[in-house]
Amino acid sequence: MKKINRKGKINKKRLFLVVFIFVLFIFLLSRVFLGIKGYVASKKEPEPAVKSQEEIDREKQRIINIAIDPAKGGINEGLATPDGSMKEKDINLDIAKRIKANLDRHEDVKVWLTREYDDNVDTKERVAALKKHNADALVSIRLNAQGKSNEAQGMDTYYSSLLSTKNIADEEKASIKLKKDSEEESDSEELSAKDIDKKESESEKEKRLKKEEEIKKKKLEKQKARTMLSKDLAQSIQSTTLSFVDFKDRGISSKNFDMLLYTDMPSVIVQCGFISNEADGERLQNEESRQEIADGISDGILNYIDSNRDKIIKDRVNYR
Repeated sequence: MKKINRKGKINKKRLFLVVFIFVLFIFLLSRVFLGIKGYVASKKEPEPAVKSQEEIDREKQRIINIAIDPAKGGINEGLATPDGSMKEKDINLDIAKRIKANLDRHEDVKVWLTREYDDNVDTKERVAALKKHNADALVSIRLNAQGKSNEAQGMDTYYSSLLSTKNIADEEKASIKLKKDSEEESDSEELSAKDIDKKESESEKEKRLKKEEEIKKKKLEKQKARTMLSKDLAQSIQSTTLSFVDFKDRGISSKNFDMLLYTDMPSVIVQCGFISNEADGERLQNEESRQEIADGISDGILNYIDSNRDKIIKDRVNYR
């Protein structure tokens, strides 16, 4: 007689249900675990601090405003490269735009151009723009040239010095003040120097002279500080750019001319080679070389800012 196998057949529905419940349990368990892990991590990581208005203002104050001035423009074309392919005004603007593109990558620097297109912009308009944008420093981009020869070559940088020649802007301010004072004096009784001396006691006169001397001393200290900032900017740009481009080093020097005559803030004029020279001219017409010039000037500006930020911020108070 054949033995009957009494083992029951596997119930497929029941097996599926068990597997489903097991998978669901593992899934829910993993979700709980991840939730606990995220909660613990959130407790460990501090919430981002909300900045106070004072902190925001302090960060804004540390942003340095740089004005890049591409010389020439419009009908003032300047000279052309030896082969006539590029004009001075276009080279200046091209280098200036490349500098701006480099500096725009940095949040702690704000940069703008005194002209962005091939426009006629006179010195008066450029100076007005410097004041409007609260420029902390001016970098004017120029090209040099030699009249009767093409032998001279290389790069040089000039910086403004309030100690070497009198600033024209100060002269204009003094002239306006003088006119105003004259009008006020015409409506009031005039006192001669002799009358003032009579009215002043010796101690009062001594105090007045001492105060005037202190004012002159402070003004001279501010002028020295600003001249040193201009010199530092010139040196930083000159040395850094020459590490990028194979220009002859013509050095830096203090010479107040053109835009430098009208600026209050630290200012330099960068002569990016001689357009009249064949070797320099070839570099200036080469796009890669112009980018290298712009990179060198940009790095020079950034190095100057990193080394002098607190001095720049302190100096801006004296002329804004």
